[in-house]
Amino acid sequence: MAANNPAEAFLRPREAIVNLDYGEVSQNRKTVIAFADEKVLKPLRRRWWESARAETTPPYVFESERRITVSSGIESIQAFRKKAGHKVAVVGEKISIAGERIALSLPSEPGRNIAIIGSPDVDCNQAAGIMQSVAVSLAAQHPKGDARFLFCDFNNEDIAYEKLYPHFAALLENIGYFVENVQCEQFEETVKTLIAEDAPGDTVYVFGAGMDKWKFSKDPYGQGSALKAFVESAPSTGKHFIGWWVKSSNFNAQVAGYGSSDAFNTKIFLRVDERTVQSLTSPFVRWSSQKNRGLVSDSIEFSEEIVFVPYSPVTQNDVNAFKAKVWN
Repeated sequence: MAANNPAEAFLRPREAIVNLDYGEVSQNRKTVIAFADEKVLKPLRRRWWESARAETTPPYVFESERRITVSSGIESIQAFRKKAGHKVAVVGEKISIAGERIALSLPSEPGRNIAIIGSPDVDCNQAAGIMQSVAVSLAAQHPKGDARFLFCDFNNEDIAYEKLYPHFAALLENIGYFVENVQCEQFEETVKTLIAEDAPGDTVYVFGAGMDKWKFSKDPYGQGSALKAFVESAPSTGKHFIGWWVKSSNFNAQVAGYGSSDAFNTKIFLRVDERTVQSLTSPFVRWSSQKNRGLVSDSIEFSEEIVFVPYSPVTQNDVNAFKAKVWN
């Protein structure tokens, strides 16, 4: 408003002055700002929604900082369950107005493993959340009980995984599966045993958390670790590895080798620097770590890297949501 136009001084609550002539006093136009008391609107909104919810899809509301869990993708998981074909892991949501899910296919083909690289947020372990959502979404797509879910946590080697995450264990059990704990000292032998199993059988998903702490046996012939042999050969036989490393150097040493990570078509980055991301994807990728964000790269499924909101660890609300759902 111009210095010689004091109109705003005489406004009452919820009134405004509109002036399209640079503050010329004669061009002042008073208008009223519409106002509805939230105490009145809130019960009305609920009543309107309750009357319409049976006939419409709930609106998607994107909240940048809100933590989300696997039950947010329950509709997508149910849709994948009904489709014939290979299984799909759901790990989070795209930054979009439609709330699209990040879905990663795991067919019995070379390279179909998932590497999670980087540190999670201090107040929320999204690496654990991603692994749990992978297991839950895949378990729901194996209604015939023809899958196994093996977990080894090197960060908590004295605590059974179902004790560490009881809500996740309860949800997996409700779907029809249980967590198979692998002791840290038995991890290498377990991997070797799985490689040696030639006969076709259940689909096997092996999960490794805190892989930086795994002290693997060095191969004197330079062929790499037992896990390297597993991730290179096992996916073709229906066995997949989903692992989490904080440092990319440990990832390279254990399973990728120098300058090669072909055994992992899918890589998910959390709190890591841009140079690390570029070394494992492309020199043109841009990434700046943010709270409640991840970056997924899949050389088969996606034409470019995608920033997304990763799922947090399973809660009791997820257990309740999956129980309430009708699964055909």
